[in-house]
Amino acid sequence: MADSGIRELPSPPGSESDEDIGQQHASVSPGPSANTPPDNDSDELSSTLVVVPPLDRTVFSSWDEFHLYLADYQRRTYQVYSVRTGTPVTTRNKRIRERYARLGREAPSGELLPESMVTYTKAVVCTHHGKPRSRSHLYYDGILRVDFGKYM
Repeated sequence: MADSGIRELPSPPGSESDEDIGQQHASVSPGPSANTPPDNDSDELSSTLVVVPPLDRTVFSSWDEFHLYLADYQRRTYQVYSVRTGTPVTTRNKRIRERYARLGREAPSGELLPESMVTYTKAVVCTHHGKPRSRSHLYYDGILRVDFGKYM
């Protein structure tokens, strides 16, 4: 059978079996063939698409509960997420009050969140999100070139 270029990552120890979960493994596609190592000069690695199972839950009673779930999800899917931005409750409530003030009305208390909630939203992204950034401003092809003439 021909190599489809799709590989599955192993489940972490102690996780459910494929029969219990369905799509527990993260699939990687397209990628270099298992028979040929990736060429470091190619874009094959940077264009690899990783598909992981969706979140089982999307509603949480607190940020602490969300972060505990996210930590478990990261462990199960071999992904690392970071919080990029957050919107404070005070900012959200202020915008709602301003919108109603422009209409000449007072904001209904049911639309305002308690200040004790602190944060209204958080943008959480995978650390592999976006295009890879160059970590060097120098051209490197495996040979380090040094021009000592500039320093003598």
